[in-house]
Amino acid sequence: MPDIEDEEGREIEAITEGQEDEVRGRRRALLFWLLGFLLAAGGIGGLGYVALKTGPAAVQIYESRDCLACHAEQLELMKRKAVHDPFVRKQCTACHTRHGDEIVTTISSVRKLLGFTDTRIDEQGRLLKNEQLPSDEAPKPKEKSELKRPLRELCADTCHTNLYNVGMQKKIKMPPFMNKQCTSCHEVHASDQPFMLKAAVKPLCLSCHQKIAKYYLEPNLHPPFKAGSCTSCHRGHASNVKPLLKRRPKTLCISCHQSIAKFFSMKTKMEPFELGLCPKCHNPHGTSTDKLLHKPVPDLCLGCHKGIAEMKKKPVQMPPFRQGLCLGCHFPHGSENAKLLKAPLKGNKICFRCHGDKQKNYEPIGHNTIAYTNASPYQPEGGVGSCLNCHEPHGSDYSGLIQREVISLCLTCHGPRRYFSHPLGFEKPDPRRGGYLRCTSCHNPMGSGNEKLKWASKDGLCIRCHEKTNPSYIYFSVEPFHRYQIPDSLP
Repeated sequence: MPDIEDEEGREIEAITEGQEDEVRGRRRALLFWLLGFLLAAGGIGGLGYVALKTGPAAVQIYESRDCLACHAEQLELMKRKAVHDPFVRKQCTACHTRHGDEIVTTISSVRKLLGFTDTRIDEQGRLLKNEQLPSDEAPKPKEKSELKRPLRELCADTCHTNLYNVGMQKKIKMPPFMNKQCTSCHEVHASDQPFMLKAAVKPLCLSCHQKIAKYYLEPNLHPPFKAGSCTSCHRGHASNVKPLLKRRPKTLCISCHQSIAKFFSMKTKMEPFELGLCPKCHNPHGTSTDKLLHKPVPDLCLGCHKGIAEMKKKPVQMPPFRQGLCLGCHFPHGSENAKLLKAPLKGNKICFRCHGDKQKNYEPIGHNTIAYTNASPYQPEGGVGSCLNCHEPHGSDYSGLIQREVISLCLTCHGPRRYFSHPLGFEKPDPRRGGYLRCTSCHNPMGSGNEKLKWASKDGLCIRCHEKTNPSYIYFSVEPFHRYQIPDSLP
C-alpha cells in the first residue's frame, strides 16, 4: 500500500515549490522595475552631475559616448589633417540628434540581469574599441539620426554665426557663402586640406570659376596663380574689394612687388598706377606677354594714348617709337621727370641720351637760349632751348621730325621776312642735300661750330654747290640781296 504520509509530503512540496516560483517571479519583476528606475535615474543623475561639474560640452560627450561604436567607419576620418572640432571631441550630438538608446539599454539589461555574457561589451554596455562596427553591420536603431537644424542654418546660425554675420556686412560676397551653402566648399567631418576644404584650393576654385582655367594655357603666369594659391590674393567668403580681393590692388600688389612702391612717391605717376588700378594694364592670372600685360607694348600704351596713336600714321617717326619701344624713353609707373621720362626734358637730357653727338655744337648756340615759341605745344614743360621747340617726339609729316615745314618753322622766330640773300623755295632744287632749297640747305639748326650755323665756313659752303672756277656764285658785286619772294601759300 502506498505510504499516505509520503504522498501528503510530496503534495506539500509541490505546493511549496509553486509558491516559491511565484515569489521568485514577483521578485524578478520587481527587480526589473527597480533596475529600470535605477538606470533612468542613473542616466539623468549622470548627466546632471556632468553638467554641474563641467558644463554643456561635457554633456555632449556623455551623450555621444556610443556613436562611434556603431559608426566605426568614421574613425578613419580622425587621422586626417583637419578635423571638425565637435567631431574630434566626439560631440556628435552637437549637430546630430541622438538615436539607438534602446539598443544600448537592451544589451546592458540582458548582460546584468540574465547573466548573458558578450565579450565585445564592457561594463557600461558599450562595444569595445576592437569590436566597433561599421554602420552597415551595426544593430539598426528604430529611429534615424537627423541634423538638429537644416544644414544651411546649422553652420551659419549655430557655431559660425560671427563669421557669417561679419561676412554679410561686406560689399562683395561669394554666392555659396551668401546662401549658407557651406558644404559646397567644406567637408563636414574632416579633410586633408586646410579649413576642411573638399579639395585643394586650385581644383576647388576652378570647379566653379571655369573661365579662369584658360589662363593656365598662357606661357606667363602670376606666381601665386601658377602655384594654385588663389587665397594669396582672394578671400574665400566676402570682401569689400572686387573680386573678393584681400585688399585694394594698390596695397595688395605692392605687398609682393615692393620694388614698385618707390614710384608712388615720385612727382609724375601714370594715372592708373596712381589710382591703384594695376589690373588696368596687368592680368593677375596669366598672359602671353611679358610682365603679365594685357597686350604687348605699344598696343597697350596706345590703347589709352589715342593722340599718340595718331602719330603712327605719320610718314616720319622717331625710330624707337616706330619700333614700339615706348619704354625706351618712358617709365611705365612713375618718374621724377615730366611725361614719365627716364631723363629730364629740360636741358634736353632725354634727347642727348641718344643724340649725344649733337650736344657739343648745340649748347653754345642761340637756339639753346629760346624759352618759348608759339609753334611748340610742349612748352613750358620743355624749358629753355628745348629740342621740342622745333621737333616732334613721336611722329611728323616732315623730315627731321620738325613740327612744320622747315622755312615756315624758321620764320616763327626769324621773321617776318619775304626776301633773302639766297634763292630758296619749292621751285629751287638743292643740288647738295636734295629736295628744294630751304634754310637748312646752308644752315645747321643744331649747330655746326661755324659762323651763322653754316655747314661750312666762308666760301667753303658756296663751292659745295657752285663751281669754284665760275665766280658767278658771288653776287655781291651785282646786288646785295636776291629778290626772291616766298609764295603766300607757304604753310
